[in-house]
Amino acid sequence: MLKHVVLGTLKTVEETVFRADSNAPVRVKSFWIANASSSNDDLYLYQVPSGGSAATSNALFYATTIRANASTVVDPAGIVLEPGESLVANSANGGRLVLHVYIEVAS
Repeated sequence: MLKHVVLGTLKTVEETVFRADSNAPVRVKSFWIANASSSNDDLYLYQVPSGGSAATSNALFYATTIRANASTVVDPAGIVLEPGESLVANSANGGRLVLHVYIEVAS
């Protein structure tokens, strides 16, 4: 079953987008990032291990520029969140980027 997870407008502080529960791994199907502002912004997205925190060592996107008035779709083939792992995100400026994540979960 495909599930849509929306964090909303990213802030400058890191926030958990999604946490895999303890039952089974979860496959990430796609990321959609929209920037409806007139200025570029940088995306930071991390795959954080259970009990860990966001760091450059677990970054999926680190200071990745999302252009002004643009959207980006990413098909992250092969990204699996093991039980307890999280997706954590923030942006450089806050208030510009909107992140949508689609995950595949057992029905």
